[in-house]
Amino acid sequence: MVMSKTITKHHIAHTISTETGISKSESDEIVNNLIDALVDVTTESGKARIYSFGSFIMQQKDQRIGRNPKTKEQYNIAARKYINFKPANALKEFINDDE
Repeated sequence: MVMSKTITKHHIAHTISTETGISKSESDEIVNNLIDALVDVTTESGKARIYSFGSFIMQQKDQRIGRNPKTKEQYNIAARKYINFKPANALKEFINDDE
């Protein structure tokens, strides 16, 4: 299956439904439950790891000073949390295998 640059939950659910023969509504529920579980585990423990795929790691950016390049006015950028994805070695090897 040829994929666009952006994959959606719909694409994933459709692929699961097509390849397994389960209904579209069941595959939608599976995808939503998987995403919910990843979000819950990552926000509660700070890290969710899927073997041979990678890890979702919650990290913190500290408060910092920003600057408007046009007016040179300085302002504070608030501290925030973000999620970083680190691919597993197996995924890196798979992606780079055909080089």
